[in-house]
Amino acid sequence: MHVTRIELSDRFVDPIERDDCARVWFHSDHTVTQVDARAQRAAPKPELIRDAIRQLRRMPEIRSGAQALSFASTCAMH
Repeated sequence: MHVTRIELSDRFVDPIERDDCARVWFHSDHTVTQVDARAQRAAPKPELIRDAIRQLRRMPEIRSGAQALSFASTCAMH
């Protein structure tokens, strides 16, 4: 998966855990993958993205090496 754009949406504070949560969208040439990310309260956006990337790396096709995870040098965050 070669990510060309990253979007965050639906950011909110979990009422029980008090963590920041958001949906992170990874756009590639052929797919859009959505991951629900969590980070400590008042975390900057990159922390949510790091959690989402951590989850992407656990996907079976990426973990097994059948598909590589890469990012465009111009990968923009919206």
